[in-house]
Amino acid sequence: MAAITSADGTVKIGSNTIGEVTGFSLEISSDTVESTAIDDTDRTYLPGLRQSTISIDANFDPAVSTGLAELGVNAPGDALATFEVDPDGSTAFSGSGIVTGFTITAATNEMVTAAITIQISGSLTESYFQ
Repeated sequence: MAAITSADGTVKIGSNTIGEVTGFSLEISSDTVESTAIDDTDRTYLPGLRQSTISIDANFDPAVSTGLAELGVNAPGDALATFEVDPDGSTAFSGSGIVTGFTITAATNEMVTAAITIQISGSLTESYFQ
């Protein structure tokens, strides 16, 4: 299997590409429902509901981070925002979700950074490009 890099990766919120992204993660997890009967000797489980979260880190520069400006409209807890994350320029995950966190961090002699968390609502769509 060939290794891939994130050199061509992008993150979009709405139709705006977020500039200055330094990294992101997509976490997909699933609940489990215990189905153990009283006469069982081992616990048994069934698959439950899935949930997904995206965490985005970026250098904060409102002049180039157009997607961050859109977060002013889609502030934490507001209406659903559409998103697309593409880790390598050839595979994209898209859907809609609620911005649950937007943090700007500034420290002496450091870059001003932003962290965005999106709780995905519904399913993800996975697309491949050539």
